[in-house]
Amino acid sequence: MKANAKPDGMEISIVSRQMSPNSAFPEVTPAAFRSVADFVAAYSTTDKMIADLTGNFVGAADLAKQKQDEIVPHLAFMQSLLSKKGKNHRLVMKARKKGHKIPWWTTYYNEYKDRLWESLRTMERRIAEYRHDPSLPRKKPPKPSPHFNVAARRALIEGNHTAVELVKALESGRDGRSEIAAFKQVMNAKRLDDILTTATEEGARSRPEPREAAEELKSALAAEPDRDIASKLLTDYLQTVANDFGNDRIQIKDVSARVEFAGRSHRIMTGDFLEKHNKNATSVLCKCTGVAEFMQRRRVQEWNNAKWEKEHVLFSAAESDYRVISIELARKIAPKAFDTVGLCPAARADANSRN
Repeated sequence: MKANAKPDGMEISIVSRQMSPNSAFPEVTPAAFRSVADFVAAYSTTDKMIADLTGNFVGAADLAKQKQDEIVPHLAFMQSLLSKKGKNHRLVMKARKKGHKIPWWTTYYNEYKDRLWESLRTMERRIAEYRHDPSLPRKKPPKPSPHFNVAARRALIEGNHTAVELVKALESGRDGRSEIAAFKQVMNAKRLDDILTTATEEGARSRPEPREAAEELKSALAAEPDRDIASKLLTDYLQTVANDFGNDRIQIKDVSARVEFAGRSHRIMTGDFLEKHNKNATSVLCKCTGVAEFMQRRRVQEWNNAKWEKEHVLFSAAESDYRVISIELARKIAPKAFDTVGLCPAARADANSRN
């Protein structure tokens, strides 16, 4: 059923915040008063009328607000169904291809905005607030870190040195008057406040705006050691961008991208640390120790919480079970594996070079 469809015999009235120019309400024209008493009487009568009507309006508006609040959860669900950037994008396209007249979210809400008294942007803000868990803190922008100039750094360093000398004097039993005087020449509470305030203001001015999704993706790709995962990250991002070009006539069926790393001829190479999930969905640390002569298959060792197991050869189909990871993540998965006594020769040399 369409948004404006109505059963037979039922009339749907659209309530708008805008008063119709053809309203049946009587026109109010200013009167020509002959005395102050007439003016005050008109003022008092009109004020009482406005107060009475406002009381009625507030009661009706409160009831309307309650009814509007009841609709928000359903609109939130409908937005999740019809959003162009949502996970149901392909289902909407398939349904429309089969003849179902399903609009996108923006078009859908346009049918209701006049009756709900809220613009699309305002309603989307209300939906976002409805979805937010009030028990969780709101994300706050990070405070800019102080950026000290040369003079400020010098003052702080000198103040720290004189403070150390003052502590030494007091510990040795001296009154420390000379050290206190030297400290006051370099630093006091006002001087410290000035340094911190200036540094914070400069940091706020120089702090860049929050990075857009593209900048975040660049950072993620730069830090990702597995080219297949990097390819998926890039593909998902491009698919989201491409979805914005879809419409009733154009369908963006598939977008793909493949990332290659310079200096690497294979996804898994000798010396790489790997992560494998066992049957209990826990991470198992592995290490590529070499390449077999037959079909360039990878030789791998697994860490079993006590020692490195005997190496075995991976078949090509099994490589997808392993993910290339950084040495930092490898250390978190199995810290004991980085005891150089238990490492294989290649891993031992790698650990020694990093320690």
